[in-house]
Formats: sequence, structure tokens, C-alpha cells
Amino acid sequence: MKLPFKNNLFYNLKSNFEHEDRQELPLDEFAIEGSEDEEIPLPMNPKNVAREPMVAYGSMPPAQNNYELGDVQVIIQKIEINQANEISEEMPDKPKVVWGNAQSPAKIKLKLTTLPEPQELEELAFFRIDLMRSLSERDFTFISTLAKFKDSGSSRNYRTKTVSIPNDLEEGNYFLRIIALDDEEYPLNVEEEALEENRIHHQKIKGDTGVFFFTHSEENIASVENLMFSSQEDQALPEADKVKSVVEHWLYAFMNLRLQNISQSQPITGTTGFRLKTSRGERLETVYETILKPVNQSLKICLPEKLAIIEQCILANPDQVDPLIVDIKNYGPLREGAITLTETLEGENDWIPASFRVKRAELFAAIQASAAEKKGVWETFDAYNYIELIRDYVEEYQHWLNKLLKKLKKIEELAPEEQEDLYEMVQVAQNLDLVQVKTLLPQQKIGTVYLQTPLHPIRMIWLLNLWDWYQQWEAELLEEEENHQAWIEMLQEYLQTNLTPQNNPLLINIEDRVYQYSGEAGNGWGLYTIIEQANKAATDLNSQLHLIKYWQEVLNLLPTYEPMALSAEDIIGQIQSYLVRYPEKKELHINILNADEGQSLVEAVYWLINQPETQDIAYSFMLFANSAGFTQTGAAFQELTEENPELFEQVKIGVASIEEFFKTPEEFIGDLTFLVQPFNAQPILLASDAEKLAPTQLQQDLVQSPALLTQINGQVKVSRWVDSMLHFLNEDSPEDQLNQTRSFALWKQIIVANLAGQVTNAIPATQLTLALPEKVLFDKANEASEWVVIKDQHITPDLFDFAPAKHQLPPVLAQDVSSGVVVTHRRGSVAQILDYQLKDIGYNWTDNPERIQKIAEHLEVSGFPWFDFPEKALEIAFTKMLLEKFDFLNDHFIIPIGKHPQWFPSEHQADLLLVAIDTEARNIWIQMIGVASGDNLTEEEIAGMKQQIKRDIENTQKTILPRLRPHSLLPYRDSLVNELRQFLQFYIKRAIRYQSLDFVVAERYQQFLNHLEAGYDVVTGKLGIIYDRVSFGQVDKKQEENGWLFFEVGSRFVQALLQNI
Repeated sequence: MKLPFKNNLFYNLKSNFEHEDRQELPLDEFAIEGSEDEEIPLPMNPKNVAREPMVAYGSMPPAQNNYELGDVQVIIQKIEINQANEISEEMPDKPKVVWGNAQSPAKIKLKLTTLPEPQELEELAFFRIDLMRSLSERDFTFISTLAKFKDSGSSRNYRTKTVSIPNDLEEGNYFLRIIALDDEEYPLNVEEEALEENRIHHQKIKGDTGVFFFTHSEENIASVENLMFSSQEDQALPEADKVKSVVEHWLYAFMNLRLQNISQSQPITGTTGFRLKTSRGERLETVYETILKPVNQSLKICLPEKLAIIEQCILANPDQVDPLIVDIKNYGPLREGAITLTETLEGENDWIPASFRVKRAELFAAIQASAAEKKGVWETFDAYNYIELIRDYVEEYQHWLNKLLKKLKKIEELAPEEQEDLYEMVQVAQNLDLVQVKTLLPQQKIGTVYLQTPLHPIRMIWLLNLWDWYQQWEAELLEEEENHQAWIEMLQEYLQTNLTPQNNPLLINIEDRVYQYSGEAGNGWGLYTIIEQANKAATDLNSQLHLIKYWQEVLNLLPTYEPMALSAEDIIGQIQSYLVRYPEKKELHINILNADEGQSLVEAVYWLINQPETQDIAYSFMLFANSAGFTQTGAAFQELTEENPELFEQVKIGVASIEEFFKTPEEFIGDLTFLVQPFNAQPILLASDAEKLAPTQLQQDLVQSPALLTQINGQVKVSRWVDSMLHFLNEDSPEDQLNQTRSFALWKQIIVANLAGQVTNAIPATQLTLALPEKVLFDKANEASEWVVIKDQHITPDLFDFAPAKHQLPPVLAQDVSSGVVVTHRRGSVAQILDYQLKDIGYNWTDNPERIQKIAEHLEVSGFPWFDFPEKALEIAFTKMLLEKFDFLNDHFIIPIGKHPQWFPSEHQADLLLVAIDTEARNIWIQMIGVASGDNLTEEEIAGMKQQIKRDIENTQKTILPRLRPHSLLPYRDSLVNELRQFLQFYIKRAIRYQSLDFVVAERYQQFLNHLEAGYDVVTGKLGIIYDRVSFGQVDKKQEENGWLFFEVGSRFVQALLQNI
């Protein structure tokens, strides 16, 4: 789009000050006067953020002459901009847009005067022109000084100056601020009150220009105008929170209907009647209502009209090969002309195989026909009637990707023009069914993301695998003779929370910019956001989760389940675990860093205060906001206050900035501190042999998300990536299902080729380097709270155990190996505890700290959370030494069950698990160990200790076995099997690090666990160890009924253990 005002555009900004009695100054005198109009550009720092001048808004000198300094005013008379849009009289409120870049910088010529006039203002010595960023109507920040020039002393009553706008600015809203200075460079036109109250950054002054939007390309102007300019019709639309809806799919309706029919003993055939009902009412939304037959029940699929139109546009243009471009506002429907179809170059469609285009057109036509007037979308599509067509389409996509990869491997044999065409084809294959979406962000800059729509072949693969899994599950259910209803209810609950596609490579390269997969905006709508430059400050918290929520608002979507976010279940579980250890607490002070609007927190609090065991506890929450400003921190509590004001008699909420937490952590001392995805990871292509290093296989709902911990040149790095949907598949899966998963691997290779510029087996990943900022955040959090709960996809439990002495991280109190939730405890001194307990049994080793340290090392190998159960520190160390003496640890490894409170809602649990694997018989042997001790124990006391140990171990067995041996109909059985594999592999690797497990045995165990889906059994044993630290004796082994085994250990055996220290 060419604009007609390239040269000599004069643009009059409204003056911020109008003097009624003043005669208007002539506007035709623009001669360059003296040195005033000589440009003096000042250098910008690398981040485009300069420090404010030392005396920019400093203390004021005493007033002189007949006027107060606050009465001095700078009046802007006229502005000339060489590169800007045109403002017409018909649309005077249209935003001013200025563009500039390195090839064509933007220049602004100012004509200004002062009141009193310059020649009458004796104190006037200089003018300074500052560039200011406008974050909102009442929030400004200094960027840089564009020019500072000496007043010419001319008798004319105006001055002129031309400045250049730095071309590497971020896109966003800016204005110029003109400051009049005296000889000592004190500002003359700033009120003293404004300085003292720091209002200079929250209110405009007389010497400010109007706000303009800066962008880097002239072609962006129309898009910026569309996003920023609101017509009267737009302003009458309801706000975003009045128009929100949720995206679901027919599959939910279909599965729920079939499950209902099974539970009611109705036939499960003939249930394929669906029809579409659309409506447009107060919600300004299109509501798709799916009618289920023969029971004639309906499920509404509420799809925002914005997304429906985007889908319909893609479906109507199956030959479109490049992403749609959409300008969208965060209220109301799409404006006319908001969607741009990228022009398809001549011959571009020839790059796409004809067989793929045929299947694509056939499938898209079927989707359109799922609603009246061909308005069907994926969310209304009765895909179960077209499973084979979808399979054919996915298979054609795989063939296309295979052809591209074969050509890429021989790209050096092609001519330069053919190489360029090939890379264009790779981009087309990668970007298929992506949508580029732009909107105006809260920081007053244009935000650009890419949405991966549900129409993408990879998303269809997800559905096919889900369909195949459900069909198999239903067949197994019908073979069961009883308990149908219990299994059905369990599956229905599972379907509501976990069926969100997330099978996306974490990185994608589009037009030489790297975008990161941030999560799901809605069911089936993946969100890719630009990766910004690495942040170095500890206060620069990760904004990804907040960004997802913001885009959900823009798209009129309700927040969806987000596995990386802090859920209500996470909060409830950690608070309950804390109260188990500290039952005397009647008031909890809780900090949450990187907090969002607080919806999960509201749900957790509401649940807790309605439970008998926690209803009398008072809660005080301090929410520390992210400076990105995408969400209003704690907003959910405002709504809850209106509905339930009595709730806040026992709940207090405060909001503070993360900077305040860092400055004075002592003011925010609490019982628990939650760190919610605080760290900024960076993109990386991980070497293809990374999997040989045995990453931790973390489960993220239905996909595996491996984490690899490495140490390079003294730096610890954690890398994360995404595997395909292994949740549904195993070696016995049908070939067509395995084929579908191969398509994901091929698409990932295409993405890597775009990132790396060549075919490689590298893995697109994100990586966190444990450096000073992360360490500072850990330290501050542990200063503030005894417990710190960390939920971050890059903070894995083994990070704290990898090299604890080197990194000085707090010890792990609890860990959920599968989800990555880690709880740390403020570090104490185990040596002092052991020294005291040794003296209690007659060993004074205070002068031999090295011997105490060796005992501490045995305790460290066990992994037992001594800081939570200090009274058991010495006896657990003895137990590890006993197991070692009897050669158990050559083929067994230890699991400290106390570090996994999510499995045990009460304090009654075993102390340790001792695990071995019989790979031939495919049995996992788990010995549950309970430990107790005393002095000169009587038979009655020993019997009481045995009873306590039996209670704890039986509770452990009751709780743990359903997780270790899940029923085949359990919907998340595969997740639990994978969780068991991760759980055991984690502690096998830990045992190898501490050299307490034979390496050959560990390799054999690892191979077995890699094929755990082939079948296994769990065999449990129950062992109680009772130490009598005074009575003379060795080890008395006693076998009791029901498989119980007890060791009664006397002081003589303990003495023998200590002699070897």
C-alpha cells in the first residue's frame, strides 16, 4: 500500500496547553535557526533503554524573577513528520502512525515556543528532547534523549529542531517530551509537586507531543490503524469477558452418548445423527448446537465467531498454501477486511502433490457440509463417519513430507534456484493451516502469534489416535461383567480435563523468526509466540502463561486446562501436605511468584474453607505480579468478594511487584512460597544423540515431555522437548496407528530443517541454564519461606540432586517425578543433628567431624528427608549401612517414600522402599521398610512399635499398589505405567550417581523398564527394623504371619557399624 504523503507532510498535533489571550504565532517560518536544527542524535544502548539524564527531573532551584519555575511552559506549535499516515478531518481521532527503519529513518521536525517567550525567559539555557514510551494513559517510561541543544538567544519567539527516531525501537506507542533547562540543567517546565510525588511518569506535561505509534514498515500502517482505531460501532460492543466461550468437539458428545447408552443398557449403534443450530444473540457469538440421536439430547459447542470465520476461510480455500493474516481486536467480532489471504505465487501450488490436494479438497468439503450453508467447521464435523478419509489425508501428508526430506538430503546436487524453491516448499509444508494473528498488546505494541488450527494434519493424527484408543477401551469395557458405571464415570471425568492436543514441537521457524509453542489457546488451537531476547535479571519472570491467558481473552475463549499452570489441585495438595507436617498451624501466609488473575487460587481457597479439617484456618496470600502486564493479578478475587464477602473474614489478599519482593524479602516472610513457571528458557537444537543420555521422561498429560540434565563447563543445563503421542501406542499397535505417529516425526524433521538449514536428527528444544539469576530467585524464595514449591517445566527433581554441594540449592523435601512439581526446604545442618543423636547413645564425635560427615553421606544416599523428620536421621543412616552390609544394595536401590506426599494424604507411611527387578519373571520387587528406635525396650514397647510400623506400611501398600498395578480399564492406565517407569528410572539413575547400584544391573533394569507395557507384576514385602540403642545384642531376625519380617537390632551391631566409619 503506497501512501500519498511521502514528502513535506505537515501534521498539527493538538497542543496540550492553550492560552486564551495569546496571539497565534505565524506558522510559515520554518527557517533553520542557528544550531538549533543541527541534529545531535545520542547513542542508544543495546536494549533501546537508556538511563534517564542525571538531572532530568531533579530537585528544583529557587524561583527567580517574577515567575515561578512551575509556571514555565513549552508549547509545541507545529510538527512535521517525513514518514507517517494521513489524518483526515472526517476521522480526527485516528491514531498517528510513524514508520522508520535503517534504510529510511523517521524524522520529526518540531516548532516550539515557551511561556514566557524564549527571549523573556532569562533562565533558559538549553532544550532537551526526550523519547518516551507510553504504556497506558497514565504510565510512561523514559527511553532515550534524542537531542539536547543550546538556546540560540534569537529574538524570534519560536525555536525549531529536527530529530531522528531510532530505527531499532520496539513497535509501540511513543511521544516526545521537550524540557527547558537552565545553566545547571535543571528543568524549568516541570512542577515541583510533580517531581516530589513522581507524577512525571503518570501524567502528561505541557511540553509533551501527542502519542504516535512507531512501526518498522510502511506496509504495517493499515494494520496498525485497524487495530488501534475504534469506530462508534466498535465502542458499543461488550467487553471481552462478556463474550467468552469454550471450544470443544463433537467427539466429546459422541463418546459421552455411547458411554451413557452403555450405562443404560441401550444399543450403542445408530447414534450418528447430528445437526447444527447456529444463533447470534447478545453474546455476539455463533453457537453450534449438536443434537445427539436417538436420545435427542444436545451438547452445545460454543465456538467464538472469530475462530469460526477463520476456519471457514481456510476450508473455503483448500489451495491456500501460506498462513492467513488476521488483524483482531480483543472485543467484538472480526472487522470487515480483518482477514488477508496471502497471494499464491504462480506455480506455487505445483509444489504440493496432486494426490494430497485431492484428498485435502475432499476432506475440507466434507467438513463444510457438516453444517447448513456449508458453514461447517472441524468442531461440528462428524469425523467418525470419515475416519478412513482422514487416514488417507494424513497418509498423503506423510508421503509429501518424505519426498521433501529425500530432496533435502540431496540439496547440494541441485542448482541454486532449485535449492531456493525447495526451501520454499519446506516452508509451505511446515506452515500449512497456520494463521498469523496480530493484536494490540497491553504494552501498546503490536503482538504477533501463529495459531495452529485443528485442521492441521498433526492435529488430525491426534484425533485418530484418540479414536482408536477409545474404540479399544470400549471393547474391553463390554467384556467386563460388572462395574460398568464406575469405569464410565471415571472416563467421563478424564475426558473433561485431559483431551487437549499438545503434540507440538516446541520451536518453529517462520520468516527467519523463531517462535515457541506456548500451549493451547483452546482445544485444538495451538499457540506459537515469538521468542524474545534472553532476559538476564532475576526479576524478569517468564510471561508465557500470562500470554496464553491474554490471547484467550483476545479470541473470546475461556481459560482452558493448562498443564504448566499452577492448578487448584496443586495448591490444595501442597497446603494439605504442609498441614500434615505442621498440624498446629491456624494461619497460613503464602507467597505466589509470577501470579496470574488467581482463578485456580480462588477455587483452591473456596474448597479448603469448606472442608472440616481446614475450614477454621485463616489464609493470607501475597501475589507477586509479572511486569509483562498481560493479566490483572488477583482479579478473580474481586469477583469472589462480590459473591461471597463473608469469605474474606478469613482470607486476605495482597498484590505486590516482584521488584518489591527482591528489595525487601524479609517483609514477605511466609509459610509457603510458590514459584510458577518463573524462568525464561531459550531455544536450542539438541544433538540427535541426546536420548542416549537417558533423559527423564516426564508425562505432560497425553504426551511425553523428556527432560535432559547435563553439566557442561561447570554449568548445569536442563533441556525439554516433546515426543509424539506415545500415550496411546506400544509395539503391538496396528501399523496404521504407528504410521500416524511417524508423520509427527517427519513433520518435526521438516521443522528442524527450517531451523538448521539442513536435514538433521536434532531435536527442537528449550533449555534453561542454571546461572546467577535463577540462583538469586531460589535464594530469595528460601529466605521468605521454609517451604518453596516450584512448578516449572525445566526444574526437575534430579536438578537438586545432581550436584547439591556445587550449586548450593536447597534440599528437596518432596517431588512429583511425573509432573515436575518440586518442593524444597530451607537448608539446615544435618551434622549437628547427627552429633546430638550420637551423643545420646554414647558417642562423642564432636572433635571428629569427618566421621559425622561419613554418616551424613549414608543419609544423603538414602535420600531420606531428614529435615522434615529429624528424629529419624540417625536410624535411617544406620538402615542404609545395614542394607549395604548385607549386600542388598548391589542389586537393589532405595526410594525415600517420604519425598512423595502426593501419594499419601496422611503422615502414616513407610520410611523407605527397597526395589529390585526380576527381569526374567518380569516382577518388580518392592520391600516397604518401616523404622523405629528406643532405649532398653520392653516387650510391650517393641509390640507397640511393631503395631505402628504395620499401620504405616499397610497404608503405604494400600495407597501405592493401585498406582503400580493399574487396572486395564483405568482411562489413565498408560499414564500411570509411564509414571512408574519414570519413577523407577529416576531412582536408578540416582543410585548410579551415588555408586550404590551395580552399573550392569542398572543397565538390565533400564532395558526392562523401556518395555514395561509388555507386562509386569508387582511383588511386595514388608520389613520392620527396630533399633534398641542401649541393650546388648546383634540382629534378631523374626518372621511373623502374613509375610511380616522384623529385624530387632541391638547396640552391639550398631557399634560394629560405627567402627567401620
